[in-house]
Amino acid sequence: MRRGGRRRGRGRTAQRFRSHERLKFPLILDSVSIRCPGSGGTSIALVDSSGKTVTAVARELGISSESLRGWYRKAKADRGEGTPGELSSAEREEIKRLRRENREQQQTIEILKKATAFFVKENDR
Repeated sequence: MRRGGRRRGRGRTAQRFRSHERLKFPLILDSVSIRCPGSGGTSIALVDSSGKTVTAVARELGISSESLRGWYRKAKADRGEGTPGELSSAEREEIKRLRRENREQQQTIEILKKATAFFVKENDR
């Protein structure tokens, strides 16, 4: 044991991966799939079907209530039930793609401007 510190080894992280043992629902869930936003549908379905608050379900699953709340908000937006002006996942991905494309085009324009200036100087000699 380190002086003045926690013991190494099975700390909080190890306890998190055993969180599925504390489930009060009659389901067998893999704790890794609960944490993954892509497969967070299981935990989101529990919020919808149980009638409990997001915080209560998150506590029973042993995950962060803020993570579950974020997944739940995104799932509602994807279903079209989100707040007005909230983007769905597909729209967010499209904006991300367009911004990346715009950035690449701006870099290409800068390179072409420099090349044009270089060749103009070469022709003047």
